[in-house]
Amino acid sequence: MDNIYSLILRIHIVFGALSLVLFWIPVFTRKGKKTHNRVGRWYVVLMSVVVLTAFLMCLDLLFRQGSLFGLGLGLMGFLTLQPLIQGYYLGKYRVMSTKFITLMKAMGISILLLSAINLYFGLTHGIILLLIFAGIGLSAGTAITRGFFKVDRYNHIATHLSGMLISGGAAYTAFLAFGASSFLPSGLTNSWWVLIPWVLPTVAALVASTLWRKKYPVKKDRIVPQNPN
Repeated sequence: MDNIYSLILRIHIVFGALSLVLFWIPVFTRKGKKTHNRVGRWYVVLMSVVVLTAFLMCLDLLFRQGSLFGLGLGLMGFLTLQPLIQGYYLGKYRVMSTKFITLMKAMGISILLLSAINLYFGLTHGIILLLIFAGIGLSAGTAITRGFFKVDRYNHIATHLSGMLISGGAAYTAFLAFGASSFLPSGLTNSWWVLIPWVLPTVAALVASTLWRKKYPVKKDRIVPQNPN
């Protein structure tokens, strides 16, 4: 089992590193053009593998290794997957379907539940990492559920771009929390100062997505379709 876990970890690291590099190309290339679309699709594919391997490692950490850090990894997986699906779907289809909205609601509720679990074990076991992730998850989960339970008008470009941005911010947060901790001084990773690099990517992505929503305001004809498709 250790060999299987090591293989999954290597795949996770390689695909994660590639996706974190590719993330910046669609950000700085012209939106809707060939390079933006093609590299964006590769980013989604690579990040999907990263999320899948993260979930597999989460299960291994929890049920085989008995490590509570699997809770944080699982939550970060959901925090990366939700905006990734949102960004990909709106970029490809441009219109929200009722099935898509239902999926987003379910993911938002799942993030809130996982955040509450992280909060509980973070408090009872004094694990700073779980407490930080719980704070991020509760904030993000509340915004997701509130947004998709009330959505009636939207701009597909802004929703697509914000989803991709936030998925990248969550991925960088996970990298700094799990990957970078292996080469950072223990005095830093075991103190509250570590909160800055862990939270900064997600905060930056949220600020940027807010600015993009102002650049691409809601159009009058962009109303959620009232059909089951």
